[in-house]
Amino acid sequence: MKRFLTGTLCVLLILSLALSGCASREASPVPEEEPASQSEPEEPASEPEEPESQSSEPDEQEPEYPLPELTDADMKLINQSLSQFLNYFGGTESLSSTSELDPDRVLFFCQMEAFRMKDLLGYFFDQDDKGNYLIPDTVIDDMAQRLFGIEGFSFTESPRYDPDMQTYGYTLGYEGELQNFATSEPKGAPDGGVAYDVDFFEEGDTSFLTPVRASLFTFRVNRLNGMPFLQLVSIEAK
Repeated sequence: MKRFLTGTLCVLLILSLALSGCASREASPVPEEEPASQSEPEEPASEPEEPESQSSEPDEQEPEYPLPELTDADMKLINQSLSQFLNYFGGTESLSSTSELDPDRVLFFCQMEAFRMKDLLGYFFDQDDKGNYLIPDTVIDDMAQRLFGIEGFSFTESPRYDPDMQTYGYTLGYEGELQNFATSEPKGAPDGGVAYDVDFFEEGDTSFLTPVRASLFTFRVNRLNGMPFLQLVSIEAK
């Protein structure tokens, strides 16, 4: 009987231990291993963007033309002619063709230059009873072609024109408005011409620091009896 009880106790002890182990395993379940996360394939590193080309199209530069061959004596005559043009047409801001000029101003300028050059050109002008010089219309036509490249110039509507005499009356001393200006050194222009950058200033401004306007005057250089003179081509506002 004693052995029976002892065996029974042993069996109960074994069962108790077994049940305790099962309960322990149920209370603390082993966590399931998460499947290794499949990392998405890395995108290949993008190639560095090439910087946008910094080079832009080069600014269009004005074409350079050679200066015509001119002696010191030539330059003296040209400078005199240049001053006449600038004093008389310095107020003209822009001019693409001399045909756009006011015919009255062309007439005055041609009269002035014809009288100034009369000895060189071999002209002699009669005077009327008021002392006005009578310049034939053919001379004015010739001067307009020489100084402005205008063919067949005629301004018979002018009050200075005498249809009977076919002359224009010229009063000595009228030479247009005196301009206050400073010019650059001459530079070459098409067709063997010359061009000048000209700054215009207020009357009486002797500092020449603050121009009120600036223009590029372009001329052809022609010759008469070997002596140079300027022919106005264009005026470009700067």
